[in-house]
Amino acid sequence: PALVSSIPCAGFGNVLELPDGRLLLAVYRPRDPSRKHDGVKKEDYLRYLAEVAEGKEKRSAEEIFKPAENPCISILMASEDGGKTWHQEGVIAEEIDGKDIGFNETALAYLGDDHVVAVMRTDAPFANACIAHSEDGGKSFGEPRMLNTNAHAPNLLVIDENRVLLTYGACDYTGGYVTRYVMAMLGDARKDFEGATEKIIYTGSGGDASYPHAVRMGPDEVFVVYYDAGVGIIGGRFLKLSDLA
Repeated sequence: PALVSSIPCAGFGNVLELPDGRLLLAVYRPRDPSRKHDGVKKEDYLRYLAEVAEGKEKRSAEEIFKPAENPCISILMASEDGGKTWHQEGVIAEEIDGKDIGFNETALAYLGDDHVVAVMRTDAPFANACIAHSEDGGKSFGEPRMLNTNAHAPNLLVIDENRVLLTYGACDYTGGYVTRYVMAMLGDARKDFEGATEKIIYTGSGGDASYPHAVRMGPDEVFVVYYDAGVGIIGGRFLKLSDLA
């Protein structure tokens, strides 16, 4: 095995190979790796939502939950020798609009002409996923922008020049408990999926679920695999791209 990072971090998603042979891998870790990461606890957030539903709480989630003191950041690792050695290429995302919402699970895709796109899950359950772009093959990324969906465990599959399939997990906290879904969105990643429509492709049983991965099966077909820990399955669905447009 090869050492990717001497600093403790977590990996997510596939290794992305660029046309020039470089390998890219997104990882995440606390901004200060010498200190423990902190964030919003799920039980505290569910309690907050229940109080909002009962009319006991009027404040926004951002007013209630303080920014993380040591948030996770998304980092890009790179290899130029087929994966034998790795180095930190740079930071994909650290904050957005001056806010430390934290970034973790990150999906990468290559769109051509040195354009690499990254979609990142955020630490705060009330913050949506974010997207960031690199125009120099991952050497640097622009400021992240927030998407219109609270996606976790994102996966990107490039279909063609103008279409990328984004699959991900989503949580609905309505009623004080978590309902998990596997979602799909087909759109133009260059335009931050503007105008793309979310579609539910699987409803979880109640336990942890999602972490999808999609592969192309034909001109108009993809297969998406995911898991549902509540019933102990790894499942999948065949989808028509024409049904997602």
